[in-house]
Amino acid sequence: IVMAVAVALLARATWNEWRERGSAGPYTAMTIFTFAGAGVVWLVMAIHAQMGHEIPFILIGWMPYRIPFQHVLPVLILASAGLIATRGYGLLIIGATLFVALTRLFAGWMLGIYDRYLADADGLVLFMAGAAWMCIGNGKPRFIGIAIGVAALALVHQFGAAMLLLGALTTESR
Repeated sequence: IVMAVAVALLARATWNEWRERGSAGPYTAMTIFTFAGAGVVWLVMAIHAQMGHEIPFILIGWMPYRIPFQHVLPVLILASAGLIATRGYGLLIIGATLFVALTRLFAGWMLGIYDRYLADADGLVLFMAGAAWMCIGNGKPRFIGIAIGVAALALVHQFGAAMLLLGALTTESR
């Protein structure tokens, strides 16, 4: 989920960057890095699916399945924060940071809600990605992309789909 969201968001940010600036910028570099990481992981996953337990150790020994969480996720968070902040929604980032801090502080009193929805913060990352998506460009492509993303995500992660939509609705007004 993280890689698919990162690839979609950064591809759109790069397209918008080239359209506005006419040259490469920071989102282009992040997109190249994310596409390379995603490509490696998906290639190894495809080989693993075909070979099963017979896969050579050299392909999985370096743990390519960790790339989404150790490399792509931080890039997604930084790209989302950058897109949100440059569009005048800096308070949203401060609010997200406070939300994480306060949920960790009050985790003991949340009666299972914390463990089920908030412990891994994926909902917050998807909230920020939805907000960032709506900060890129304007017009119908924003709404079509969010609708497709929410529909696809709802098949596997309903809470994540709700958070993506909530993030999009938070920044939609501008």
